[in-house]
Amino acid sequence: MKKIINISLLILTIFLVSTQSVKAAVEDIYYTNDNGISFTKQEYDYFSAMYYDGYQKNMTASDMAKFNGYELNPDLVESVEVDDSKDYFKNGGFSLMATSVETTAKILKISKGTGDFPIITINVIWKGSPKVRSYDLIGAMLAGTSSLGSPATTLRYTGGGITPSALKEVSNGFGASIKLPSSGTGIIVSQTFSVYKGGRVYASYQHAKKSLTLNNSQSFTINASGLGGVFFFNNSSIRDKYDAMEGVYVSV
Repeated sequence: MKKIINISLLILTIFLVSTQSVKAAVEDIYYTNDNGISFTKQEYDYFSAMYYDGYQKNMTASDMAKFNGYELNPDLVESVEVDDSKDYFKNGGFSLMATSVETTAKILKISKGTGDFPIITINVIWKGSPKVRSYDLIGAMLAGTSSLGSPATTLRYTGGGITPSALKEVSNGFGASIKLPSSGTGIIVSQTFSVYKGGRVYASYQHAKKSLTLNNSQSFTINASGLGGVFFFNNSSIRDKYDAMEGVYVSV
């Protein structure tokens, strides 16, 4: 009889501990999006730091899988951004002189997460509605490092989402041509990839202030003397169609 009581108490204890663990796990959930992806407050803040506040809304299981094995701590995220509505941006003693552009102001941001193979995100946040809707460029030059696989690029706006029309990858970087939607506001372009430790990643976003073809938008090479320190065009008539927004970089 004594053994039966002890077993019963053990079962009851296990049940209570399990119930409390489940309750604690549920209470830790800060936000769940329409795709069923749940975030703790720390995870939510991490993705706000890596991308922007609201990126979590459209994340899928595939998006989350890219961050498996990484510490999702917002305090460990390093970011640099430049606002092209400002006269200049300074970071760590470096002055990035913003060029006068014909578009509504936008922000270019590069973020780095920690890990054996740091995850890099490039984000472009439009503050208003661009007048010209042609093939914009987003990409990076890799100096002293290389990427693990191809970058994932998406454009989100009030009407939904868009993927790039073309991606050009070379040994020292890459660039995606993405056609802006014919209408809609709230445009945000994001690019995600992982790199080996060491060196620097230089990021650039170039807005087409005049209409051009997809082939022309992809006629660049990756070079530090190019637009934003990334996109070099031999043909000046194509180069002049872009707004020459300054680039940003992060050491990895």
